Amino acid sequence: MDKLKLFFRMMFSNKAILKANQFNIVIVFLLLFVNVSLITVPNYYGLADGVRIINRLDGIYETFDTMIDDDLPCEVRNEAMVCDESNLNDYYGDYRLQYRGELDTDNVTESIIYFGEDYLAIIYVDESDTAYILSGDYRLLDEFDFRNVNFADADMSEADYTEYITDVFLQNVYYSNFSQQVYMVYTTQFAQTAIYVIILSIMLMILNYKAAIKKISYLAAIKIVIVAMTGPALLTALLGLFIMGYAGIIFILAYGLRMMFIYYRINNHDSVIY
Repeated sequence: MDKLKLFFRMMFSNKAILKANQFNIVIVFLLLFVNVSLITVPNYYGLADGVRIINRLDGIYETFDTMIDDDLPCEVRNEAMVCDESNLNDYYGDYRLQYRGELDTDNVTESIIYFGEDYLAIIYVDESDTAYILSGDYRLLDEFDFRNVNFADADMSEADYTEYITDVFLQNVYYSNFSQQVYMVYTTQFAQTAIYVIILSIMLMILNYKAAIKKISYLAAIKIVIVAMTGPALLTALLGLFIMGYAGIIFILAYGLRMMFIYYRINNHDSVIY
């Protein structure tokens, strides 16, 4: 219980951080994973909020309305899109439809819906040639068939039901690779944070090297650097709810300033490393 109280004090007290050496190194390394999770919270909010890219795809609802009305001969089977090429039109609404083949994303000059075998992409190109892309796979769309949209079972108008089906389709495309995006965000942030820990702990050792007393070991330095991260990491997670774009910058500033104050305390003759 005393160590738990000490831990909560460490989140805000730079003086309490000097007692970080009391914690087992295994616990401290587990805390590192927790800190990385907290730091990446704004990125997770950003990923979840990224589904709003659908709103940038002008004309996509009208295009899906046309595809459903025309009984587009395409369906998802075993996580792959299968179409009857002989009955496909070149254009549906404002989008050109490409089935299979190679998608050259470097030379896209018009809005396009690309149905690859196990990958799809919807690209909208606006008047200024800015491209907005929604991409993913079919794992969440298994057995979806444009020809079997049953309006009879829908408790809404055909127009509203078509919009609902379009939303379901597009959101499932976006979230199909969400887990991979989360994995990439976490591993990237973990690698970056590990670099912070290594560099800052080495700097702490170097700056403290000339001290006649209270020299700290490298293990103690690592513990201090990791535990000191928790407060700023928690602040970053909370701020990520409101200012996703700036939360990461605030973490760097808050953590950097805290490490400066901690260094000052370590080299203050009144401070003691436990």
